[in-house]
Amino acid sequence: MLYSAAFPDLTTDQTNWLFDRFPNVYVSAILKEFHRWQTDAEGVQIEDAALKEALSIVGEDDRKGRITGPIIMGVTRW
Repeated sequence: MLYSAAFPDLTTDQTNWLFDRFPNVYVSAILKEFHRWQTDAEGVQIEDAALKEALSIVGEDDRKGRITGPIIMGVTRW
C-alpha cells in the first residue's frame, strides 16, 4: 500500500487528531520538513519527482485493474 499526504491544514472547521493528541510531534515534524526544504531544495525536488512517478504507476495499475477486474488467487471470501 502506498500512502502519501502533506500535513493537514490547521483550520477551525475540521479536527486534526494528530495535532490534538500530539502537538509536539506535529510541530516537530513540520519544523524538520521546513528545515529540509530550506537546506536541500534540489533533494526535495528529486524526491517529489520520484513520488509523482511512483504515484502515476500506482494510478495506472489502478486504472488497469478497474478495466480488467481484480485478479483473485486462492480464497475468495474474507
